[in-house]
Amino acid sequence: MSLLRVQLMSFGLPVGVLLMLDALVEILGRWALGDGSTFIVLSVLSRRAISLGMLMLAFTVLLKFLPTTRMMWRDALLGATAALLFE
Repeated sequence: MSLLRVQLMSFGLPVGVLLMLDALVEILGRWALGDGSTFIVLSVLSRRAISLGMLMLAFTVLLKFLPTTRMMWRDALLGATAALLFE
């Protein structure tokens, strides 16, 4: 039971932080560029790119440090491309 709790915390903490950072990017993007701005396309694309980058970084870190076996960064980054499925 203890191992399950540790693994849930190991997964839940980065995901929770990621969700908070994603919400912060959305809030700051709307505040800085606005919704009715003439740069609406640039605003939406930049927020999506930042969000996708943070999601891929979180998946990479999870895949690198969460497993009990050693994993190379290259393999973790390859697995992080699964973040595209969540976006």
